[in-house]
Amino acid sequence: MYTINTDLSSRLIRVTVNSFLNVMEGTQAIAEIKREIARFKGNGFYMLLDFRAASVVPPEVTDQWLELAQYARSAGMIKSARLISTASTKMQLNYVARSAHYDDVVENFTDERSALKWLGISEKPEAAKDEKKATPSSQRNRGFRP
Repeated sequence: MYTINTDLSSRLIRVTVNSFLNVMEGTQAIAEIKREIARFKGNGFYMLLDFRAASVVPPEVTDQWLELAQYARSAGMIKSARLISTASTKMQLNYVARSAHYDDVVENFTDERSALKWLGISEKPEAAKDEKKATPSSQRNRGFRP
């Protein structure tokens, strides 16, 4: 399972892989991602790939991601940030980056905020506002001393 979201204003394609992808699902995901890349018509875009919930994929699917990486680079990808949570996923994705000759424009992260900052994409003001609302009042420093 995966999701793809494109934000045209920030030129960001966000792909979240939520579980193990087999070859058929990988083929479908790659085709959909390529359609999103085509929307930018070679004018430059960023990618945020979230693999934190994904496991190691079969070699055939790794080959599909390699082909996508080569395509993305040739289609104008400026930078790609990858969110990862395991060493094995990191090793697989680093292999893809080196093999596609785009390891100079890709970086691994464990948190989304750092990844977006590295991409040069600011968080939407609504998101920051919502985050502030979510902070319990007991955790805010209001200047009171016990």
